[in-house]
Amino acid sequence: ETVLQPDFIFVSNARGGIIQENWIAGAPDLAVEVLSPSTAGHDRATKLPIYAEARVPEVWFIDPKAKTVEVLTLQGAKYLVEATYAGHHLLTSNLFPGWQLSLDDLFDFRGRF
Repeated sequence: ETVLQPDFIFVSNARGGIIQENWIAGAPDLAVEVLSPSTAGHDRATKLPIYAEARVPEVWFIDPKAKTVEVLTLQGAKYLVEATYAGHHLLTSNLFPGWQLSLDDLFDFRGRF
């Protein structure tokens, strides 16, 4: 009944049937929120409990100003912080075995736009 629009989502091939022409008919495997001063409170206080109720397995909060990524995993009815990445670390996720992304690359926007 409640519709949220994360900044990015991931739906696995195994659950690809929830993807409809104009919407996603169910919870994604991953919701990513890019935090800004005007949205961070809403993303954490309002959206996160709704994601938990919808059973979204993993949520990432990306903070471009602080250059951090917080990975939360659903444990029961609440999210626990799986990891917080900062500095020169590599972002990883249990959703993507073997995948990694350097935070230096993630937050380096020079010449990309």
